[in-house]
Amino acid sequence: MKKITLIGIAALAMFSLAACSSESKKSESSSSKQKTEQKSESKPVADKFSNQNEVGTAKFNIQTSSGDTSEGKQAILFYDKEAVIEQIGYSAEGFEGSKKTFIYVDGLKNSEEQLGEMSQGTLSLEKEALKKGTHKVEAVQYDSDKENGTISTFKVMEYTVK
Repeated sequence: MKKITLIGIAALAMFSLAACSSESKKSESSSSKQKTEQKSESKPVADKFSNQNEVGTAKFNIQTSSGDTSEGKQAILFYDKEAVIEQIGYSAEGFEGSKKTFIYVDGLKNSEEQLGEMSQGTLSLEKEALKKGTHKVEAVQYDSDKENGTISTFKVMEYTVK
């Protein structure tokens, strides 16, 4: 009886390994497919808001270790070729809490948030957003909560990667 149980456990282990192997191959192929899709999506749309003036009375600021843009300081990150992802903070005041706020970095959607009278959070930056240069962070609310709606609030701040 012990031999049959041992053989059964060994067979289960072999089937589990085979299943894991095929799943990892599937996830590798889907992972490479996602990377291909991300590459096509990661092209900066630098001019998406190029002619857009700030709209609304809300305030939007970003924070890095170098300072907070609300205090008039420049938000600076130091370039690190090893960095895969970095985070910066933000604070928002006076946004309409019943609307989604779309946050863009260099014209690419970074996140959708519910910002209100007093909100704080972090943004994850990666790839192009970590390259040396000046980058724009735009907080946008649309009248319809959809990106093809009319802009009701638009605020922009910059950070620099040195």
